[in-house]
Amino acid sequence: MNDEARWPFRVLRCSSAKNTTALNNIEIYRSYIIFIRPQQDGGETKNLINQLRYLKTSFLLNPRAQFLFLISSHTPDMSSGLAFKILNASLKFMIVDVLLMIRSTYVTQNSANLLMSNENVNVSLINVFTLFPHARENNCSGVKAVVLLDTIFLNDSREFIYNKDSFKERSVNMYGCPVKVITYHLPPVVVDVSKGGRANCTGLEIDILLYILEYINATVTYSVRPLIKETRFARITALIEGLERGSADIAIGALPLFLLLTEYADATLSYFHTPIQWIVPCPKPIPRWGTMFNVFSLPVWLFLHSSLISVAIVMCVLPRYSEHPVYTSLQSCLLNAWGVALEISVPKMPQNFRVRFCFFLWVLVSLAFCIIFQVRFTTFLVNPSMERQIDTVDDLIASGIQYGYSEDFYDIVSIDDRGLRINRRQCIDIYGCLENTIKYGNFATISSAFHTAYYRANLSYHDRHLPVCKMKEDISGLDAVMYLTKGHHLLRRINEVIRKMVESGMMVKWSNDFLYTSRIHSRSVQADDYKKEEEWDSEYFVFTLFHLQTAFYILLIGYVLSTSTVFLELIYFKLQFAHPVYKPARKSLLAHFKRRLKNNQDRFPRNRYVTKNPVKLTRRRNIATAS
Repeated sequence: MNDEARWPFRVLRCSSAKNTTALNNIEIYRSYIIFIRPQQDGGETKNLINQLRYLKTSFLLNPRAQFLFLISSHTPDMSSGLAFKILNASLKFMIVDVLLMIRSTYVTQNSANLLMSNENVNVSLINVFTLFPHARENNCSGVKAVVLLDTIFLNDSREFIYNKDSFKERSVNMYGCPVKVITYHLPPVVVDVSKGGRANCTGLEIDILLYILEYINATVTYSVRPLIKETRFARITALIEGLERGSADIAIGALPLFLLLTEYADATLSYFHTPIQWIVPCPKPIPRWGTMFNVFSLPVWLFLHSSLISVAIVMCVLPRYSEHPVYTSLQSCLLNAWGVALEISVPKMPQNFRVRFCFFLWVLVSLAFCIIFQVRFTTFLVNPSMERQIDTVDDLIASGIQYGYSEDFYDIVSIDDRGLRINRRQCIDIYGCLENTIKYGNFATISSAFHTAYYRANLSYHDRHLPVCKMKEDISGLDAVMYLTKGHHLLRRINEVIRKMVESGMMVKWSNDFLYTSRIHSRSVQADDYKKEEEWDSEYFVFTLFHLQTAFYILLIGYVLSTSTVFLELIYFKLQFAHPVYKPARKSLLAHFKRRLKNNQDRFPRNRYVTKNPVKLTRRRNIATAS
């Protein structure tokens, strides 16, 4: 065997207690050769146990490796019995892939070398034993019998009699032997449905486990931990302790892949990955009344208003004598500029060249802004913009909304102390927190993507109008695995099945089917599950009067204000002229009328009626005097 070796050997002696070189070793060995000292009082089993215990305490033992045990100088009647004891002892250390070679010497008269001689000849041979756990039905606990795999005669050829493959693959068939599984109630992945004192579970991970055990033809017995108030880390630690005590073979229940746990139990390949995320309220659509102000930014609105006032002032200042009266007062100029901004006509075009040029520039500016406003305003009427999304923890704290998460996430979340005492609330039930976040939008919480999708599926049959919003960056990720007893021989078989499931996409299909089934069975279709058509996600929409309701509301408000102004003016003038107030005429008022009378006389003199025929004029005076 040494001649055929292509790898280095490491030789250890466990007889010396001072050997500490193995304690710092982190290598994983794939094969072991252990020499068992022959004992007169049958202490070979004890010698093997001491060596295996030394390897285990030194963290050098890999139970899933290939083992070769060697014993020399034993009589033939003790070979099978000794092999049974030694292989049973190795099975306690979870060692299954093992060969036991016992060298024996016995005396015979029928030697192959001496044909017809009657002399006694010593024949040396090596018996090769092994064990096949679960090799047949009802062989589920311990080793019922050992198997004589082959025999080697120590002659010149030194060949195997049967020439079998010594380290051949062990069968995956467990013939219905039970596998003990320890878990706890964690819906929806593990749901405790125990009845009548008989433990039983269901759920997504239980379905995965049953598929794996069906592949290796094994049954399952559950051990469900009672529901007590404890942290998730404490529950996981309790499951690992159950594996160390030997009360279970497999621990399951959305267990994360932690390096600390792998020191006490063996983890399978990851079969499901889900990110841990901040679930925050989705931004709400801005009311359609507010879309009119979101067409332009604040600086643009300020520019438009300042330009309107500036143009009115310039048009009022420019004319002197030749302009129409509608452009001589600031009030009239403001009304004209406002009318141009609204794309309506003015009562009179300006006459002065400078005023007309300023008016023309304002018409061009107003036309450009009106076109942009109408296009974007129509877009916002159809699809209003959203409020700002919460993307970071700082945004969450600045928003002022309440947030909370279960104790399972205390170790992976760190938030500044400035927000811990202000807005944080205790989150006992994760689904209650998700309801406040997704359905009501007044809370923020932490959840895995799978639990969020499961709650969303159970909330409503038509769940596509229930959006879920999260922060940009994930907090961490959860790689779900199963944990087995340290060195368990089923780990390799389970990993083979898991690898096939993941590579073929069966895990994704099972997860989607599980969510779909949950959605179907959660609740029946009700009328309140439906929302208006425009609030559903769709590739197209029908432009109706509903999208123009804001414009009609503004028009209606304008009509109401104008009508109210007219009625108020009528009422005011009616009350004003119904009770006129007479005041004594003042001297200044009389002087004003005298001046006006004199001006009128000067403007219209009496001789303006004088004509070229004085006779007709005299006749008219006489007629007027007679009458």
